[in-house]
Formats: sequence, structure tokens, C-alpha cells
Amino acid sequence: MRLPITPYASVGPIEFGMRPSQVRQVIGRPYKSFKRTPQSAHPCDFFQDEGIFVYYEADGKAEAVEFAQPAEPIFEGTNLLSIPFSELAALIQLRDRATEVETTELTSKAIGIGAYAPEAEESPEKPAESVIVFKKGYYD
Repeated sequence: MRLPITPYASVGPIEFGMRPSQVRQVIGRPYKSFKRTPQSAHPCDFFQDEGIFVYYEADGKAEAVEFAQPAEPIFEGTNLLSIPFSELAALIQLRDRATEVETTELTSKAIGIGAYAPEAEESPEKPAESVIVFKKGYYD
């Protein structure tokens, strides 16, 4: 599923602020709900066939969407899960010079995108394992 990213607003048909029932309706695929940690205030939804996790605030509004294969999170025409992590980092840094880049992850609070690439140090040509898109204030 190709999912264009609109920073701080939406990913494809998923808009930040949607309720779980709305998210489930626009994705229209089977899902599982579970709490990622015992401290989670609200369960997340996992759409396994699509490679999509949707995270909700305590009041049940969507606040972040995480992607793994086979999802296609598209930013500026590029599928962020299909390019080497180093290229992904360079693309994000073009829009946000303050992007926090570590060996295996990055976070741009200015555009609301993060990525995790556990194999980046040994295999820099490999793409990120996951990409997260989040609303303003998610990491504050």
C-alpha cells in the first residue's frame, strides 16, 4: 500500500487525530489490537498484512503510524523503506538539518519522521527496518 506522507497531518488515508474505528475503516484490512507495553495508555492497532502499526494517545486519537515491509511510506516521491538507510538520512536531512542521526536510527522533529535500521552499521546499503511518522509533540 502506497502511503504518501504529509508531515504532521497524515499518511495516506490515516489522519492524526482519527479514532481507532476511523483508522480501521480507512485501512479496511484485518488488524490486531494490543498494548506495546504495560504502561501504554491505549492499545495500538497492527495491520500485519499491510505492515502498519497505528499508535493512539490516551484519549484514543491517532498520534503516530509505524511502517515495515510491505508498506510503502512515500516522502517526496520516495518509498522510505526501499532505499539505503544512508540515503534516507540524507533525504530527511535536506528538509531538517537538525535531524538527530545515530548509527542505526534517526528522528526529525521538524517534519515528524523517524527510522530504525538495526543493520545500518554492518550493512549501510540495507534499508531501514521501520519508519515512523508522528504528530507534532509526539517525542516531547
